[in-house]
Amino acid sequence: MFSQSQSRAKAEVVHRQFLKQSLGFRKSTTNQIVLAELGRFPLQIHFWQQILHYHNRVNALPNSRFDKLALIEGQQPSLLFPQETDQ
Repeated sequence: MFSQSQSRAKAEVVHRQFLKQSLGFRKSTTNQIVLAELGRFPLQIHFWQQILHYHNRVNALPNSRFDKLALIEGQQPSLLFPQETDQ
């Protein structure tokens, strides 16, 4: 099974191969040339844009919304790094 980063890398390779084939470019054509020709960015940048867009959209919601409350609760450091209690 692929890890998440390997899956993303594989998706990027397949995406670039598809773009090269669609444009009729050789396999040896530089990836940056292909992306620039189409005015595109690597998929990883697209993924981060989508994540930030979602985060900003949820952040703009009223504090009474469940999805906003889940975001706020998920950002609490106590959930990410639970403190050990002395017993």
